[in-house]
Parts: sequence; structure tokens; C-alpha cells
Amino acid sequence: MKKLVSFLLAVCMLAACSVAFAMPKNVAYANTIRFLQALEADDINYSYLGIDQDDDEHVRLAFDDDVKINFFFTEDNEECNIRVWNLVELNPESIEDAYRICNELNNNYKFCTFYVDTSDNTVTMSMDLILRDSDDVGDICYEALIRVLRIYEKGHEALLAVAK
Repeated sequence: MKKLVSFLLAVCMLAACSVAFAMPKNVAYANTIRFLQALEADDINYSYLGIDQDDDEHVRLAFDDDVKINFFFTEDNEECNIRVWNLVELNPESIEDAYRICNELNNNYKFCTFYVDTSDNTVTMSMDLILRDSDDVGDICYEALIRVLRIYEKGHEALLAVAK
């Protein structure tokens, strides 16, 4: 995971030249388009999952087959909600310890929130962005992706101590 984060940081710093975009034709929201353009400029693979039942446009990035980062863009171009589900699976006996670790992580990392989902005994990580319909959105969401990856690495490591 450290190599992946380092690679993404290096790619950001290189500021890739413009490329011909192979973006899906059915992308509807301006902020989703800008984020996908930023990803494609650095040759980062993603899955465009369309508009969900909440009218959010859904994009997923997968790293190392274990890390799936979900971006949900709102139709009004004012929000992006980022979710990483199932960081770890918990034993019912370890839920109290997971709450303690999530609390510590939330105290240490101001951009992301960790919480225990008792419906399936897993931990979720989230980040919510307030956006405007602007040209900077691609860069803002790309930076959020890098921050999520860095914080995920720290949180996942801490939570593995109480995982199944």
C-alpha cells in the first residue's frame, strides 16, 4: 500500500500532459466529468457505475483488490461523498475495541471519519467534500483520493489488531 501511495504522489507531481479521454459517454454531472478527467490525465483506472437510486453519480477506484474507494457526486454539483466500506471485519467480541480505535483515528485524522457498522460488523471510512461547479473540482477530488489512501493505510493497520 505504501508503494501505491508513493506512486500516486509521484504521478501527481509529474503533471501529465493532456490525453484523449475515453470517458464513458453517459457521464452526466459536471463535477464527475472533471474528476474523471483528472484521473485519466494520470492514467488511473476507475469504474463508472452510473447514477444510483439517490441520484448520485458513482465512481469506484480499486487498489490492490482489497481497497475500493467509492465517490458519489451529487446532481447539484455541491457535494462529493467518499466511502470505503469493509476496512476490516470484526468479531462481535472485538466491537468495543474497534469503537475505541475508530475514536482514536477520528481524533488523529481530521479529514476522514471511521465508524463501526454493527449491521455487518465491519468498519467504514468516509470523507465528505463541499464543492462548487468549478474547474478546480478535479484537482480537489484527486487530492481527496490521495488523502483517503494515506489515511486508509494508517487506519487499516490500526484496525487489523481487532479484526477477525
